[in-house]
Amino acid sequence: MTKSIRTVTRAAMIALTVSLLSVSSAWAQADAVSDTLAVDVSPPAQPNLTGNWILNVKASDDMAAVMREAMGGGQNMGGGRGSGGGRGGGRKGGGMGNSGDDPPRQAKAQQRLARMQEEYSRMEIFHDGIELNVTNGLDISRLLFTDGRRMNIWTQQGEANATAHWQDRTLIVEWKTSQDTMSRIRNYTLSETGYQLVMTETRRLPGQDKTVKIRMVYDLGK
Repeated sequence: MTKSIRTVTRAAMIALTVSLLSVSSAWAQADAVSDTLAVDVSPPAQPNLTGNWILNVKASDDMAAVMREAMGGGQNMGGGRGSGGGRGGGRKGGGMGNSGDDPPRQAKAQQRLARMQEEYSRMEIFHDGIELNVTNGLDISRLLFTDGRRMNIWTQQGEANATAHWQDRTLIVEWKTSQDTMSRIRNYTLSETGYQLVMTETRRLPGQDKTVKIRMVYDLGK
């Protein structure tokens, strides 16, 4: 009889031990699942913009049409799809102005547009940490830092102060000349695939309070 009681007691102890181990294992698994499902509240990682970016003419704004509208259509700025513009809401490039336009003024406007189209035709970007170096189609390089520090850069209107900072996954670059004759804001947004870069620029026209907005789309080159 006593032996039977001892056997039952031992079996009960073994069962209790196994039960406690099972509960402990369940709690450990629950903690692991909880850690896995925890919401990541850290800020999103900023994309790297490094690459040789080539203008996608068809997907971009028609620069000639945009500038023609901004200038009130009073200057012959030439242009067209073949020279740096695609989108434009049905707007087509081509001759602007009329027979009464001043030929030297027309020629100067066309030269400005041609230079703009060459400038925007490509971007070579080196991006490492907070360092950002952008070289445009005119082979003009500008070094910026994405921590918001102010840098001096060269523009056709003279020296300018420029800053760069992130807003979520969009890089915002702003610059203004010392004489306040020209200011620009550029937003750079990389696609989810990483193969397309959208650059939207808002610029104030020299000597005017009027602004013009241009959207350019770039494909990653080889």
